[in-house]
Amino acid sequence: MNLKELAWKYESPALFLKDKSFEHIFLKKAKGVYFWDQKGRKYMDMTSFFGVMNFGHSPDFIFKKKEFLIHGLGDVFSNVYRVKLAEKISRMLGGSYQSIFLNTGSEACEIAVKTAYLCTGKPYIISFKNAYHGLSGISLSLTDRFQKKYFSPFLYKKIVRMPFPGDEVSATKSLRNLKKALKKYPVSSLILEPIQGRGGIRFPPLFFLKELKEICKSGDVILIFDEIFTGLGRTGKMFAHQWYNVKPDIVCIGKGIASGLPLSVCAGKRELMNIWNKTEKETLYASTFSGNPFTCYVALEVLKKLQNMDLNKEVISKGKTLLKELKVIEKKYGKIIKNVRGKGLLIGFDLKFAENIWKTLLFKHRTFTLLEGKNLNTIALSPPFIINNSHIKEFIYKLEKILNKTI
Repeated sequence: MNLKELAWKYESPALFLKDKSFEHIFLKKAKGVYFWDQKGRKYMDMTSFFGVMNFGHSPDFIFKKKEFLIHGLGDVFSNVYRVKLAEKISRMLGGSYQSIFLNTGSEACEIAVKTAYLCTGKPYIISFKNAYHGLSGISLSLTDRFQKKYFSPFLYKKIVRMPFPGDEVSATKSLRNLKKALKKYPVSSLILEPIQGRGGIRFPPLFFLKELKEICKSGDVILIFDEIFTGLGRTGKMFAHQWYNVKPDIVCIGKGIASGLPLSVCAGKRELMNIWNKTEKETLYASTFSGNPFTCYVALEVLKKLQNMDLNKEVISKGKTLLKELKVIEKKYGKIIKNVRGKGLLIGFDLKFAENIWKTLLFKHRTFTLLEGKNLNTIALSPPFIINNSHIKEFIYKLEKILNKTI
């Protein structure tokens, strides 16, 4: 049997798309901005594999330690790397934060809203349309995607969903609706992505998050920012919320924190996170691999690298170059490509025939991008920070070649 036949037979379609019209690629190796499949074909990665491999694939700086404590004891004993990582994250967020370490972004978001409930005793949560916070547990309920319809009996029902604003008029309306919702429902938390990722790379107006924070504060609502995709330098600042000068009560971190190893963090203000300290004989939360020492060590190395980086040079400047090139294409092929937008190395643009163009990029030009948005009409780019001008030119050349044939 070949790999496709083996996968078809032994992998569940939960993670393996069983679509005979789709050409399946099986990853073999990756280095820098490129990866190779089982046939030795080389591809360009313009996504950092979903915003995870921010320093490129197989970064040399990670695997320099020769002896590792591979596994710890989750909720029984902490470990040296976990404690140091918690301290570093607190300092990055401005101090007085405590962390719970998990494995996935979905878990981090679930722990965040559970923290808010423990603190307030109020059962309702506010989330946003087109939001993505994961596909398991409460996080699936917070997410606004098609997967929910298959698991409706398991969804948490006490969620109020607000429109995510893309301009000043819709932002003002959303804030007005939020005030009404807080009068009607006992709300413990509000969770949102400072910039929506899977929702289509959508940016709220500058004033929105600041006013949102004030409304939450006056209504005794805990403000949670899901920075799993937007955090850790992706937009040119350590966290996207820093562009808006707003400090959340709780922040969820993941994806690029450990360069491909499973680690996520729910970091909250100390006075909130202390609520987990109950007089029980066991902790209120436990996970076998929580705060794994090896992943925490790698995360420390990643954060050290990030803090020593010139984000203006390595992310903002490169993002501006890529945006500039895309806007030239937008001007030339305006009937097909519209609304080029971005911050740092998180960039999106809308396309007619988006799915066909995405497939052509991947299968013909061996370039991986993300297809996002409610209607899957947005191409999203989140390339590794190590991308350079020649990589940008290579991508633009391929994209323009496709658009020229599409007219």
